[in-house]
Amino acid sequence: MPEPEPLNKLLEQIEGFEVDGLSPDDKARLFKTLQKKLGIDSSLNVQTLGGSQIIGSSVQFYFSEKSSVAELISILVEKLGKDSAVDIIRLVLEKL
Repeated sequence: MPEPEPLNKLLEQIEGFEVDGLSPDDKARLFKTLQKKLGIDSSLNVQTLGGSQIIGSSVQFYFSEKSSVAELISILVEKLGKDSAVDIIRLVLEKL
């Protein structure tokens, strides 16, 4: 079933947004505005099986199983080195 013409025009406008130059905070603000305009309740809980999400200046991690934690730690050690990874894990644990 083809999409209605007004929807196609709106989707084309959205696709034309230039977002590469926006900061993460600006992208989060744009996202929240679109949610509000579309009537999407942002207070609803979002469920995920695992991964991470960056919103503004915060990072949220979601774990579905113990192996996800081990994988995250391995990546942190690989990218930052053991000492930096330990420091980050320590800071995260202090916030819990």
